[in-house]
Amino acid sequence: MTPEDAKLRKEPTAARSLAAGQILIGMGLSVWPRWVSRVAGGRTGAAPAPWIVRFLGVRLLGQGAALLARPTPGTEAASSAIDAAHAASMVALAVVSRRYRRAAVVNAAAATVSAAAAAALAVTGHQQA
Repeated sequence: MTPEDAKLRKEPTAARSLAAGQILIGMGLSVWPRWVSRVAGGRTGAAPAPWIVRFLGVRLLGQGAALLARPTPGTEAASSAIDAAHAASMVALAVVSRRYRRAAVVNAAAATVSAAAAAALAVTGHQQA
């Protein structure tokens, strides 16, 4: 990064905030997968298996840790792409599986918000106005 680029780049507080949120959610999914599974499944009793919830939590922990360690536009774009792919897979699951539809829609919504936030950070590059 050139000195001029460094001057244009703000402290990546927003990226670190997004990363902290991902880490906290990932910890919750990893530590309490049965509870999260029951809540996501709703009254239908079609809760996702706890190992799936834990796996997604670990993925989110890693993603948040990477973004926290290196909050650059490239890392933000990668985080956005990962969340967008996850959201798309959950939309597909919601379409084909009535049993897991509620959990898939909740998951798709959360991943879409995270993908949009990371994409916005990547596009702006934290540049000052």
